[in-house]
Amino acid sequence: MLRKLRRVALNLWENWRDPGWWQRLLIRKLCSHGPPGVRIVDEDWDSLIILDACRYDFFRAFYREAGLRGRLEYRISAGTDTRSFLRENFSYGSFKDIVYVTANPFVDLYFKDVFYDVISVWDFGWDSRHGTVLPSTMYRYSIVAAALYPEKRLIIHFMQPHYPYLALKGLTQSYLEHLRSSALSGREPRPKLRFYPHKIYDVELNIRLPKRVLVRAYIANLRLVLRYVSRLVNFLPGRTIITSDHGEAFGDRVCRLLPIRVYGHFPWVRVPSLIYVPWLVVEERDKEDVDIREEIRRLGLGRELLRWRARRASRRVR
Repeated sequence: MLRKLRRVALNLWENWRDPGWWQRLLIRKLCSHGPPGVRIVDEDWDSLIILDACRYDFFRAFYREAGLRGRLEYRISAGTDTRSFLRENFSYGSFKDIVYVTANPFVDLYFKDVFYDVISVWDFGWDSRHGTVLPSTMYRYSIVAAALYPEKRLIIHFMQPHYPYLALKGLTQSYLEHLRSSALSGREPRPKLRFYPHKIYDVELNIRLPKRVLVRAYIANLRLVLRYVSRLVNFLPGRTIITSDHGEAFGDRVCRLLPIRVYGHFPWVRVPSLIYVPWLVVEERDKEDVDIREEIRRLGLGRELLRWRARRASRRVR
């Protein structure tokens, strides 16, 4: 008890002059409570497609446009950013029945060893011009994973609709570059949140551009990734779920008690736009009849598949 009081006193002494610290403290105490989130590993699926930072309401508006079929529901996410989502879902236990294909470096930073395999597309499939992993690249390696691991459950984690927004050309959107370099060096990334009296921003981009531009660019990212997802689901056997790790806020008020609005996503703000995520259940009957071998030939992935099979064989020997 005495040790805890000392920690509280030290924390107060070090931060009492920082307005951002007081904001975070108030939000955590007054506004960070909400319904508990779903634990995705306990749900019934054969493959799970995660669209990073995808809001339920935006997904509902555009998924049919991409040709996706299935039963749309929603779930409450256990996290409000990728780190909290991963920690809430994978901190307890080992998941050797799952292969995780990811465009997001956080998976490797925290949970690389808990899965049967992690295919780190963010490492070798990075597009330096756009500062992200493009949906087309994720699609290719997801096809490889589906052919390589037919007996495993797959989690396929696309980066979009998360920024950088591909429609905004000529703007610096460097946070993912910082995240990737941190992951390559094994360092903990440290995001620089921007605190104002009545607003909190997670990245500089959300300060520089008006809300209507951000929303339009976000929708463009979502429409792009949905085109690839709508084709990918046909090559994934069994039940496929399309969901998200968290949503995205565009000036949402943190709670009724505080006149503070948030832009982006944060680990300690549980507003509806961040915790309500899509849950599209795509059954086998909702999918087209396709041949994954033909798709591998069409994409020219034969040599790539052989290389990954050799990698898998070497892992088994070790």
